[in-house]
Amino acid sequence: MTSNHLAIQTAAKHPVKILTEKDDDASALAAWLNSLAGVRASTNTFDTYSFEAARWRAFLELRHGPSATLLAMATEADAMDYLRALQGEPVSGRQAGRMSDGKGRHEARPLPYFTKPLQLRSARTCIARLMSFYAWLLDKNNFPKTHRAYLEHNPFHNLAKRELRGVVQLQVKRLFPEKALVAMLEAAQRDCDAHAVDSPGSSRGAGRRTRLRAERTRWILILLFVAWLRRDELARLRMSDFHHEHLEGKWTLQTLGKGNKPRTIPLPPLIIAVLARYREAMGLPPLPEPDDPLPAVLPIPRGHAAGGTEATPLSADVIYTTVKVIAHKAADALEESDPAEAKRPGSDLSMTIRTLRSLSPHWFRHSGATTALNRGMPLQEASKLLGHASPATTANMYHHLDDAAVRDRLEATFGRVIS
Repeated sequence: MTSNHLAIQTAAKHPVKILTEKDDDASALAAWLNSLAGVRASTNTFDTYSFEAARWRAFLELRHGPSATLLAMATEADAMDYLRALQGEPVSGRQAGRMSDGKGRHEARPLPYFTKPLQLRSARTCIARLMSFYAWLLDKNNFPKTHRAYLEHNPFHNLAKRELRGVVQLQVKRLFPEKALVAMLEAAQRDCDAHAVDSPGSSRGAGRRTRLRAERTRWILILLFVAWLRRDELARLRMSDFHHEHLEGKWTLQTLGKGNKPRTIPLPPLIIAVLARYREAMGLPPLPEPDDPLPAVLPIPRGHAAGGTEATPLSADVIYTTVKVIAHKAADALEESDPAEAKRPGSDLSMTIRTLRSLSPHWFRHSGATTALNRGMPLQEASKLLGHASPATTANMYHHLDDAAVRDRLEATFGRVIS
């Protein structure tokens, strides 16, 4: 039994003045477990439910860091990733790091409560326990009339509609708002600007490498978001995969997706402008030649050698780490910009910060596609660019799309008739 689990059980064995003096997770958990004791739940039921609550809270702490109000701060994205974690997927987050085996390889760090992957049926049962927990905390009848309920939303609400019926892998929940992308790009640009001229007292070579690393980070962020690449696809990409159609003056990107399935991605001019800036920073001509063998994401040259003299591509792990590092820098900057708002549970700023601390490279693919679809890109075009076998797959995965435009059309169509 873990210390977290034992603490929850111990707290529940003592009378609690339900949330009238202190609004925090410990009081909420103890109040709920006291209610189980009140209906004479068996010892096994009590132990099982308290363990599940402790596991959920430990997961949230791994994702977002320590806080006394993690239960109230949990989002639907947290709930989705918890279901995946129960089934054996690695946990990403502020505290869930990666450890090296000493040979340049990395693996997920073993996490408490997640030592054995569960089958979907068992994972559903775990989620059902937490749904009952949140339902109880959302019920105002369980609280004094002079006091509000502890929670205002149930992060597992939407899971009941689809994921718990078995459609787990086809749901896209790993999204970030555009303001999160802007924050990351701004963080990368600050690093570029800080080392545009080597700072006093620092080695010229070290300052140059830091600047090049920041330029590379900016290139990675934009390419992931606009081209909807998976990180292993980006790691394999070569400069020669950027094709220029000279007669029409247009650029495309050729890549291999899952199962070595080829796909062609039309590139907007902004990507070519970013590519030119990145190549020039690395000491290369602005645009690649058709037979350019260099990686699309270049290693940082040492000393004063021209960029791109080495042809070893970056690994997918380095791309992962690059994204995580800049996302945390962006989150730190947002926290410093407004500390009070950053700490207020449920605020837009605090939600953006938590998203930044949780995201990984694959979120860029989902977020970029969602942005395009929300702004009117036809589903069939998006499906082709994503490399899906069918638009139906895309429609199923991106069922969360903003339906504001649909509401506006319905209002325009029926508003006058009804009024």
